[in-house]
Amino acid sequence: MKIYNKTLKKAYRLLRSRQYGKVIALLEPKVPLFLENYQFYYILGIACLRNGDNGGADTYLKRAVQVNRNAVEPRLFLAALALRRKDTTEAVRLWLGILDIDSSCREAKRGLDKIRKISDSEALDQYLNRNSFRSLLPVIRRRVSPLFLLIPAVAVLFFAGYSKQDQIKEFFSRSDVPSRENLSYMFSNLKKEKLTDDNLQGFIFNLTEDQILTSLKSAQTYFDAYDDNRARKEINRILYSNASESAKQRARIIEGYLKEPDFTAFENIYNYRDVIDNPYLYNSCFIKWRGRFSNLSMNDPGMSFDFLVGYDTAEVLEGIEPAFTDFQVRLDNSLPIEILGQIETLDRDSIRIRVVSIRNLVDS
Repeated sequence: MKIYNKTLKKAYRLLRSRQYGKVIALLEPKVPLFLENYQFYYILGIACLRNGDNGGADTYLKRAVQVNRNAVEPRLFLAALALRRKDTTEAVRLWLGILDIDSSCREAKRGLDKIRKISDSEALDQYLNRNSFRSLLPVIRRRVSPLFLLIPAVAVLFFAGYSKQDQIKEFFSRSDVPSRENLSYMFSNLKKEKLTDDNLQGFIFNLTEDQILTSLKSAQTYFDAYDDNRARKEINRILYSNASESAKQRARIIEGYLKEPDFTAFENIYNYRDVIDNPYLYNSCFIKWRGRFSNLSMNDPGMSFDFLVGYDTAEVLEGIEPAFTDFQVRLDNSLPIEILGQIETLDRDSIRIRVVSIRNLVDS
């Protein structure tokens, strides 16, 4: 794990030295400074787990997953926590999700194999009583002096690099991106089908067959390009329209493959006025907006507040919308905030925002 922050470097050294109490004492007071830092929540979550604080571990490891959706390690620890609670369904769900991210993950495969061999609650109790879960968790090695490894490492790198020059050059020159699920089979007979519903009542959008066909193909094109947010918009155009049930089913299949973004890779493309003018078109789409908050209420395990859209500079208030999270963080109400959220359309005139990430803007 490459760590650049001095505080987190110190915490990771303490973690590897098994000084878990010191890690917690160092990091917990600094939560407001690391609201969107995956390494912070991962290190703190492991320290809590090793220190016997399963509740704290569950909270911080889940937050690590929210910040980094493709992280495998915190999911492995969360699966072990679920198994300790005898929640085998949740443990299996987490392991299967891990294999979707990394199909070669040995720990997840071991976990699923263990569950298959446990026949009843008595067998589960016996396993929990005698097992330390080590085989199901990623290894955090104890500290070893880098000088101890320096000479053999240099030698290995030199001879390996010399003998594999062509392979190394090829590896670093590759720029291929892994392809997504191939959904082209769903569109092979589209032109032969009736794509509209004969009943024109009760729909938000009344589309022609050509418009439905265009939206479906656009959704697939955006999906193939990993542009999930634009794909969601085209899917909504179909789902809230007079499109036939078969066309809507195709849209739902694409929707099932879409991923939730995180702050590090997300670029906002939808502004507040667009969403408010046509809320059904943007249902489930993600936004990254700045503003301030008021009427903050803690509702375990999350919180809710009124989000003052566009009021980050305290000059122009674009609107006020209800927002909520399924996690709790400390926020400074004297500072503006930036949220990554998902639009939930309530009706033609109102929305609310499910916040998946939030941070104070210190230098706004």
